[in-house]
Parts: sequence; C-alpha cells; structure tokens
Amino acid sequence: EPPTQEASPGGVWQGTSSLGFGVVGLVSESGQFHLIQNDGVQLVGSLSTSDDEVSANFVGYVPFGEKFDDGSTSGVGSLSGNLDERSRISADIDFTTPRGAAIESTIALSYDPIYERDSSLESVAGNYLDTERNVVINVNNDGELFSQDPRSHCITNGTVSVIDATFNLYRVQYTFSNCKGHEKGLNGTVAEGLASLDHTQSPEAMIIGVEVAAAGHAFAGVFPRS
Repeated sequence: EPPTQEASPGGVWQGTSSLGFGVVGLVSESGQFHLIQNDGVQLVGSLSTSDDEVSANFVGYVPFGEKFDDGSTSGVGSLSGNLDERSRISADIDFTTPRGAAIESTIALSYDPIYERDSSLESVAGNYLDTERNVVINVNNDGELFSQDPRSHCITNGTVSVIDATFNLYRVQYTFSNCKGHEKGLNGTVAEGLASLDHTQSPEAMIIGVEVAAAGHAFAGVFPRS
C-alpha cells in the first residue's frame, strides 16, 4: 500500500495556554516553529509528525531583560500531542529551567487561514512600527531589513526571505550592532526566526518571532505598517 502522507504542521496558529496566556504559533511546512505567548515567552523548536501525532523538543526563552520566576532566562522542554492538519493542534508541554523549576501546561491552537495567502518580497516590503520601543523596521524591495533603536542605539541589519511562495510565512534573519548600555551584549549576535503578515488587521501587521540563541533570549511582536 502507498506510504501514508504525514500531516503537515504548517500554519499560523492562534490559541491559548493553560497557564492563562494567548499563544500565536508560526510553523513552517518542515515543522520549524515559534510559539509566542502574549507575555513574550517564546518556545522554539522543530515539530515531528507521525500520522496525527506531533512531538518536539524546544528551547523556551523570556524576552530580553526579563527572567523566569527562579531567575533563569531560558530553559528546555518537550511537547507532545495531536495535529489535525490545517485545523487544530493540542499538546502537553513540559518545561524545565536550568535551576530545576518545572512547569507543565497544555496548549490548544486553531489554524488561521491567513497562512494561505501567497508570500513575496513585494508583499512584505514596507515600514513597520514597533510601538513599544518606538522603532521603525524597514524592509526594502530586496527583502533587506533595517532598524535603529533610538534608546539602545542598536542597529539591526538582515533579510526577510520567502520560504514557499504559496504560504504566508517568511524567514527572518538579522544581526545586531552599535548597541549600548545593558544591550551591548547583543552586538554581533544573530536573530533568526519566522514572520507572517496579518492582513485581517488594519493597518496590516507583521507578526515576528525570532531567537537570539547566542544571547539566550527571544524577541517577538506584532508590528503594524506605518
């Protein structure tokens, strides 16, 4: 008999965690994921699928400058659950910090059809506003990304690239330079992750989730076009 086609985990996913947070999931067709809690905590890993089951190991990060309750800034965990392709994901999550704090939770996510929109450098080009930091993120027609933070002086240079033109998910990669003060440890580090364009909002917004593995933290946000 023909081999069964594994369910695709790809999608933009919206839902909740039993910890009381909203969760947005950016997941590529290959399973690379960024699960972003609305408190800024981000889980980053790669989903494996088998029939309708999903599993993953991941790294969890707090936003830059914040800490988990025990003082840690990151930890590791595992996820296991069920996937209904292009419909829903439900999973149990076990997370442990290096200091031994263990957190168990569940997530329930629903598929967001914005994932079906085509992606292109033309679609993503423009200026986006990080309202919290008062930073403009510019993406030019070649997919080159640039921003400058007036407070920390951090400059980011990088690229936004198309992964698969039939899906609304982009790869994001940028490097930090010129950072001052308590952010100068970011200089020379690389942020890598995923982005999607949410055109159900007005103005349209870019959802970004990246990890800065070398600095041990993650950065996420929803940035409206300016």
